Amino acid sequence: MWSLPYFQNIIRDSWQLDELHRKIIRIQLIIRIITGGVIILSIIRYSLRKILDEWILLEIIWTLAPGLVLVWLGIPRLNLLYQQERLYRQPESIIKVIGHQWYWEYNLPEIEISIESITTKERNLFPLADTNERLILPFKKNLLFLVTSADVIHRFALPSLGLKADANPGRLNSVSSFRKTPGWLIGQCRELCGSLHSNISIRFEFTSPILFVEWVKTSQD
Repeated sequence: MWSLPYFQNIIRDSWQLDELHRKIIRIQLIIRIITGGVIILSIIRYSLRKILDEWILLEIIWTLAPGLVLVWLGIPRLNLLYQQERLYRQPESIIKVIGHQWYWEYNLPEIEISIESITTKERNLFPLADTNERLILPFKKNLLFLVTSADVIHRFALPSLGLKADANPGRLNSVSSFRKTPGWLIGQCRELCGSLHSNISIRFEFTSPILFVEWVKTSQD
C-alpha cells in the first residue's frame, strides 16, 4: 500500500530528504564494512596489526576521511535547508490547522473559509481515510501550514508532502510545502490522542488555480 502515490514523497524537497538519507545509509554501510574487516584481520593476524600501528599514511587517511565525508554530506543538506527556509519566507497561501478530538479543522484566513474535516466510515480502498470535507488547495504554490490543537496533543502528518508537525494546545508550529502536480493525498494523526485516535484522518486535494477559485466561490456561498 505504501508504494501508491498517495503515500509517496513526490515533492522535490521531500524526495531530496529521502535521497540524502539513502546516501548516508550507503556511506555508513561502506565504512562499517571497511572498519569491521580491518579489525577482524588485525585480530586474526598479529603481523597486520603491527603494520597498521606503524603506517603513518593510513593514520592521516582515516583522520581526514571522516571530515571529507561530513563536508560532502553537509553541502547538499545546507542547500536543502536553504530551499525549505525560502518557502517559509515567501508563502503564497497560509493554512491554519487545528486538531480536535477527533477531527481536523482547516482555516484559510485570506479567503475566510473554515472547514471541519471529519472521518467517514465508507468502505473503500483505504478504510477510515475518507472525510466528509476535504481541503482543496492549488498546486504550484508555496504553502505555509500553521498547526495547533484545541484540546490534547495531536500530530499532523502528510507523508507524501513531507509534512509532520506537532499540534500542541496553546502553541503554534509551522511547516511549509510546495507541490508541483494535482492529485489527492491522505494522511493521519501520528500521536495517540484518545480512544478514537484511528478516526482522525487527513485528506487533501490539489487542483489547478482555476478550479480552486471555483471551489472558493462555492464554499463562500
